[in-house]
Amino acid sequence: MKRVGRVLLLCALAVIVLIGMGGCRDNQQDVNTIAIKRMEKKYGEKFTYSQPWGNSLSGTRRFLVTCDSLPGKQVLVEIENYREEDKIFRDNYLAVKYEDETVAFFKGFVDQVFGESVAFYTAAYKGLSPELTADASLEDFLADSRSLITVRIAIKESKYTSKEQLNVVADSIVSVCNADSIGVIIMVVKDDRYDGLDKDAFGDYVVFRDFVHCIRVQREDGEDLLIEWLGEE
Repeated sequence: MKRVGRVLLLCALAVIVLIGMGGCRDNQQDVNTIAIKRMEKKYGEKFTYSQPWGNSLSGTRRFLVTCDSLPGKQVLVEIENYREEDKIFRDNYLAVKYEDETVAFFKGFVDQVFGESVAFYTAAYKGLSPELTADASLEDFLADSRSLITVRIAIKESKYTSKEQLNVVADSIVSVCNADSIGVIIMVVKDDRYDGLDKDAFGDYVVFRDFVHCIRVQREDGEDLLIEWLGEE
């Protein structure tokens, strides 16, 4: 009888655990649905769950969604304190929406001085401030305290005449950019390498100092914007 009792007890515990796990899955699914519904109400369009992003060990749940207005792209949804009552819902919809405009914004400063450039930027997978409204402008996005902007720009050596040109560009960026976290790298490369430059090559050029000149404008966590020449003694 004792053995039968132990078996029954173990079975009961197993059922409780399974029910609990099912409840956790249901709760997580409910949180996802709530977040998506909030986005649909805010932005006025339908969002479809795509896949999880990262893990939830920190207490923040992240996943990706898609929508018709941003074909071929995925939007991050972020739920801080997702197990608690005081949940904070964020997303990077505006960062994805303004990808092209962000590139053009920073590229414009460079092109005013050098005439042409190649620029790369991809929206960061970081939720923006919930206070940003659906009709927020590019300037609103760039000024958001949670914006994380990394832009890389290349120019031809034949267009470059002096450091003063890059200093002018850097000063222009400093005068208008309010994002708390930003990194803009402007690199002068040999003409024969300029045309074939892509995102991956750009990273290698910076790492291995394979450039003629390079300047970085950077701010972290709301500190002052710093201008730094890379590879210079």
